[in-house]
Amino acid sequence: MYRVFLVDDEEQVRKQIRKTIETEMDGFCVCGDAGDGERAFSLILREKPDILVTDIRMPFMDGLELGKLVKGELPRTALIILTGYDEFEYARQGILIGACDYVLKPVTPVKLVQTLERVVKTLEEKESRRKKERMMDRAQERRMELNGILFEERGGVDRETIENFLWFSEKDEVSGFVNKLAEVSFQISGGSQLHFMYCAYDVILTADKTARRMGIDSPFAEISEHTELQIETREDFAAVMGSYLERIIVLRESMADAKTRVAAEARNYIDQNYGDCDLSLSAVADTVGVTANYLSALLKKETGETFSEYLNKVRIRHAVELLKTTDLTFQEIARRSGYRDGFYFSKIFKKTFGLSPRNFKKM
Repeated sequence: MYRVFLVDDEEQVRKQIRKTIETEMDGFCVCGDAGDGERAFSLILREKPDILVTDIRMPFMDGLELGKLVKGELPRTALIILTGYDEFEYARQGILIGACDYVLKPVTPVKLVQTLERVVKTLEEKESRRKKERMMDRAQERRMELNGILFEERGGVDRETIENFLWFSEKDEVSGFVNKLAEVSFQISGGSQLHFMYCAYDVILTADKTARRMGIDSPFAEISEHTELQIETREDFAAVMGSYLERIIVLRESMADAKTRVAAEARNYIDQNYGDCDLSLSAVADTVGVTANYLSALLKKETGETFSEYLNKVRIRHAVELLKTTDLTFQEIARRSGYRDGFYFSKIFKKTFGLSPRNFKKM
């Protein structure tokens, strides 16, 4: 069963495509849909569809930007773009970022079915090549598995304890923790110098993986430049591991401060530039020096809102002020608030307050 995700800011288009897939195509199902790229991205990462069908032009995050993000995170997801005759340059760019195919609007069932069948054939050919590659690597993989089993059978430190310590502990707790870790490792080793070294590398490997999950480049190379990895006693173990784990915790804490700063800078930039009709997640991300994917997740965590939700809140707040204090036309208020399309502005306004800008003005 091939799972398809749909992205188009026109709900009717999404309904039409969903109906075509569900009624005319065996072996396909629609696993989700969304009306804009930013809202779609987190859902796509969760659903991991086989095929993404997305419109080119959408508010906040267009289809090209969404396609780049998805191909970066889910390279096996096939990308189909929906485009009009006057948007061929966009279609060309879509092919350049890895789109498998495109469908010209208006989307008809025949065109959609033909395109999906072509894409599925491409997916099957790629999967066949991957299976052959996996078969060729099977012997090597088996050797790696056996080596892993042997390493586990030798015994090692509790990796989950180390991970939790690095995530949730403070710098001043490191000394006591590594002393206990050294004692446990010494006991596990049974007096064997070689086994003691294995325990040390086990700690380094676990800490290194944890650091990378935090988004931190492993500081072990930096530490090892100044500290010779000569571990013969419990004191040696505690000294080396203490420097390493402490450095990771310091970097983790500085990253937390940096995240708060980046989120504040992004919100401030939005507050100052909401009137720009072309303001996008990528533009704000470039300004504050992070990726669009990272900023989207960061804003959601820091504010509880997606980029588009926060931007709309700022724009609508400004529009309310203009409605209350000026006699500008609704189209001009929409434009000054960052909405190029007066109809879309009215739609968002009504969704927020339950009544149109015109009726709000009359209150």
